[in-house]
Amino acid sequence: MTYIYKTIKENATIILFFTFIVISYLKCILFEHVVYSEINTHFLSSHLPKIIISIFIGSPILLLKKKSTWYAIILSLIIDIWIFANFIYFRHTESTIDALSLTLIGNMDGFWNSIFLFIKLPTDILPFLFSCTLIPFLFIENKKIEIPTFICAMISLYPLAFLSHYIDISEKQYWNPKLRIEPTNFYKVTGLIKHESSDNLLGGIAFRNNERSLSAIHNLINELIILKEVKKENQTTIKLTSTDINELKEHGFQPDISESKKFHSKLIIILVESMESWVLNKNTMPNLSDFMEKHNYIYASKVVSQIREGSSADGQLIINTGLLPLYNGATCYRYPNNTYPAISKLAKGKSLCMLPHKLDVWNQVGMSAAYGYTNNVCLNEDDSILFSELIKYIEEDEYQVIQLLTLSTHANFESVAWKSKFTPDPDMPLYEQNYLKSFHYVDEQMGKFLSKIETSEAFKDLTIVITGDHTIFPKDKRDELIEYSKSHNNTYYPEEYTCALILSNKLDKQIRIDHVSYQMDIYPTLTSLLECGYKNYKGIGKNLLERNFTPQEIKYDNELKYSNLIISSNYFCLE
Repeated sequence: MTYIYKTIKENATIILFFTFIVISYLKCILFEHVVYSEINTHFLSSHLPKIIISIFIGSPILLLKKKSTWYAIILSLIIDIWIFANFIYFRHTESTIDALSLTLIGNMDGFWNSIFLFIKLPTDILPFLFSCTLIPFLFIENKKIEIPTFICAMISLYPLAFLSHYIDISEKQYWNPKLRIEPTNFYKVTGLIKHESSDNLLGGIAFRNNERSLSAIHNLINELIILKEVKKENQTTIKLTSTDINELKEHGFQPDISESKKFHSKLIIILVESMESWVLNKNTMPNLSDFMEKHNYIYASKVVSQIREGSSADGQLIINTGLLPLYNGATCYRYPNNTYPAISKLAKGKSLCMLPHKLDVWNQVGMSAAYGYTNNVCLNEDDSILFSELIKYIEEDEYQVIQLLTLSTHANFESVAWKSKFTPDPDMPLYEQNYLKSFHYVDEQMGKFLSKIETSEAFKDLTIVITGDHTIFPKDKRDELIEYSKSHNNTYYPEEYTCALILSNKLDKQIRIDHVSYQMDIYPTLTSLLECGYKNYKGIGKNLLERNFTPQEIKYDNELKYSNLIISSNYFCLE
């Protein structure tokens, strides 16, 4: 025993070094398994780069003497935090964290509670448990040693291994076939673009997925390298080529939107946090359901959520402007000073944006102005306050357009669930119970608003839009919901759609649309109904009453391309 202890003590540095390599490698394997649902078994293209990068970042252990253990622990914890954050982010967005996502950390104010919805134990704590194996080395003195020749050789191989991934001399990388790939910022910055695909997913929180990285550590290093460049790119408009301009013009998008037809009626836009279409039923939302029965409306039950990294802010962008979000980054942060063809700018009078949070969340102070809202008011996140204040603003008759953003139904659905009188099936998963409870509570508050406004003089000239900003349940939880629904013979099927309800006396009948439509279709529907719009811009989507779903419409690559060109070039300011 004494001999073993003496051997470990004399070789502590070497043992620490190899322990670090092993646990770093295992973390990369775990990352690959969770994010990509498989492990690439090819040694040269997958395992060797993971080993080499672990050796590369662990090499200072051999030089730092007493500080080597602290270096190993701190670096290991940084990797652990990165992997943990990616697990949460991936389950929410089906994409790994990139440099642009890192610039949005300050946007998390008020939303930390939803993170717990996406934590999975024990998987998420495994990296930290691996790191715990380094702690005993704190009690053993480490010695500086000469770096063996073979280690120097391995370290020197790292640049070659790193480059091989990008110049495609290694075996072709493997991806989860469920994921769709677009070029990352790294490729755009370096010009080394490969494995590009423009396919887009229908619905869900995100549509862009980074090309598969060699490992979690490669992923971290790549994004840190380009973070500085990305920050420079934010709010920097691109210059369109003559080909781009001609293509936009050929598809009806002229840069001059100075000519517009205004509307005189009143418009209320209620953007309901995380509202999925299956929740709108007599049991969960009886007040809204009853109100619909008494009035004329356009109701689209299968609206594809088209948000990307801007989440709720992207929902606002689509509804207010008819444009689609950027491929990379949150539009609200990258281009808040653009000229946007927004619905509120088509109103004759003033407009108001009612918020359940601070103005710095999703850069509301910049984007509200960009959308043409003349005033903002920040209220309590409880929807009872929001809807009671909405009634007051309508009665005061100061604003022609009012946009209301709700928050009570934000994941993890616990903030107001306890206030609800609704009693779901106790066999339901708890998060689903809270989801239904929170929407029942919101429906109660919305019902008070609707019953009050229904009897007012303003109702005759009022158009009310009620829609979700995005869908919410990640794939694993949705699968559980579907299984529950099937096993209990429920009348609803929790598909991944939001919905759009337009209530207006301008309509002469009730119109229900059950074919697949898109968030981008709401804007042109509104401008058509209100008989307003820009001469040279009708929106990216189609009027809901004119869209006939065909399988070919599943992909909307062109719409995404045109929106990205318009936004990133500040197109409507070119002339």
